[in-house]
Amino acid sequence: MKNLFFKLITLAIVLLAMAQNASAQWDLSNPTNVFLLPAHATKKVTVGNVAGTNNGTLDLNFGATNSGEGIGSKRTAGGNQWGLDFYTAGANRMSITNAGKVGISNTAPPALLSVGSTAVNSSFNFYQFGYGAAKTNTSLIRAGTLAQSNESVQPFSFYVAAMGAAADANRVGVLQTGVEGLNNSGNIALQAYGGKVGVGTLAPAATLHVNGNSGSVGGRNFTVRYSPGGGLLNTEFSALAHLGTTVGGNGWAALYAKSGSAEAAGYFDGKVVVGTGPMKLGLGDASGQALAWGTSYLGFNAVRSKTGGTWTFYGNSADNGGNVIWGDVGGSIRFATVGRTGGSDQTLTDATLLSQTKMFIRTDGNVGIGTTNPGNYKLYVNGDAYTTGTKWFTSDKRFKQNIAPVQNALEKVLELKGKTYRYNRKKFPEFNFSEGTHYGFLAQELREVVPEAVREDAAGYLAVNYDMLIPLLAEGMKELKSEKDVEITALKTRLAEKDRQISALEMRMAKLEALLIDNRSGEVAPVKAQPSVTLTSRPNPFSEVTTVDFNLPETVKTATLLVTDLQGKVLHQQILETRGQGNIQVNLSSFVSGTYICTMFTDGIPTANTKLILQAKY
Repeated sequence: MKNLFFKLITLAIVLLAMAQNASAQWDLSNPTNVFLLPAHATKKVTVGNVAGTNNGTLDLNFGATNSGEGIGSKRTAGGNQWGLDFYTAGANRMSITNAGKVGISNTAPPALLSVGSTAVNSSFNFYQFGYGAAKTNTSLIRAGTLAQSNESVQPFSFYVAAMGAAADANRVGVLQTGVEGLNNSGNIALQAYGGKVGVGTLAPAATLHVNGNSGSVGGRNFTVRYSPGGGLLNTEFSALAHLGTTVGGNGWAALYAKSGSAEAAGYFDGKVVVGTGPMKLGLGDASGQALAWGTSYLGFNAVRSKTGGTWTFYGNSADNGGNVIWGDVGGSIRFATVGRTGGSDQTLTDATLLSQTKMFIRTDGNVGIGTTNPGNYKLYVNGDAYTTGTKWFTSDKRFKQNIAPVQNALEKVLELKGKTYRYNRKKFPEFNFSEGTHYGFLAQELREVVPEAVREDAAGYLAVNYDMLIPLLAEGMKELKSEKDVEITALKTRLAEKDRQISALEMRMAKLEALLIDNRSGEVAPVKAQPSVTLTSRPNPFSEVTTVDFNLPETVKTATLLVTDLQGKVLHQQILETRGQGNIQVNLSSFVSGTYICTMFTDGIPTANTKLILQAKY
């Protein structure tokens, strides 16, 4: 079509130029038709100036004059004056007005390009395509200028299928996918002036407003899904999805996303709030609910006001506590907990919430529990700590250097001054000191003895490393034991000497007592008898060995058995450790036959004796 149009225009221009050169070729002022070929019934091209009511009109006919195919330019008043018309089968198919507007099947084009219907708004400057009147069971596309849009003139309209007579003053365009009318869920509506798009609604309330749902599991009202392949394999995003029991409740999820076969969380740039009314979960940043000190936060039953400065913790008629986690602009992370005050909503200021910080992680990784200033410690606990497990400390020899024994440990231990005390909780409430009586050292005193076990913080307060005192105490105990071992050894030596001296005295006493025996009668000297001490022998007489039976009370401290001859010479001596009934073997095989005296000394006193008769062995 386009190529034919340009060919006809070119041919018309050439013929008009030839016609205007009357001296060389043709004189078109004569109202007689001019033929480019001999005049006969089968002429192919005719250039004519039609006389009569259309004087001045120039036409170009293909075939017989007025046979149906041609190009005409009307010179006289009325109709398409000074324009150009194109005919086929005797009908005007295309017109070019003297204003430069082009109409196809439209002899009075209202726009620069108009195709089809003539019953359209003539204010559209750009183009319009359509058949029949607007807003009827026809098709129409039309467009105008931005200025026309500002003047409530529709700059773009797209009607497909049965549109009915519904008013469209508030819409720039409507795309209809069915024949049920403008309220059909398949419509796409472009709102006037606001640039909002509605799918399934003719009154979009947002830039993109999707209306509709499916009540069954797997239903979606808005879904973006990528075909398999590449990094977006089976990626899906839905504004509203019915996931069945996977989300609990009625199965609906307000936001659903998955990557491949796994459900995935979304990435949100800005403020995200879960739940309406009493807040269940709130996420915020500096562009949404910025904290005054500049943070992003995660609130559990807590949300910060959009204007900043206050927090709301929602109540459920029974409780109204909550938690907040946020990171400040310095790179640290804070964990705050807020206890219940009742069942109604409670509001806290930024400053109050900051004071509720229970744990603080600084940018260097140091953690404070109960404090926001962990100092130089990887873990600073402001208050008591408790563990049901074992506390371990790195102590591998491979990690250490400049290893040396502890010197003068006992001397240092003896200088330590243990104390009992109670913490001044009233004066220092911020430290959360525990109650009751405590045992320990005063850091100022300990620093004089073991300065390595005392540290001073930035505020000037002293702290003690009690674990450092353990090796000192251990080595001190070893030094003390070593000293006592020497003393004990000396005492044992002295006691042994005393025992030897005592035994010698006992022997001398036995000799003296033996001298008292009547050598002629063979009677033994009298002793200080104790009824509980007995001494017998068996067999008696005997030739080599006899068994001496004895009975010693438990109260006896020392007991010694002596065997002497009648002259008092000690032949056998034995200390008895057994108390109660006991016996010993006495061997006199190396002595001559005769009478011998066996005496029992208890606690240094002779308390029993008996004769031993040694006979020669035949």
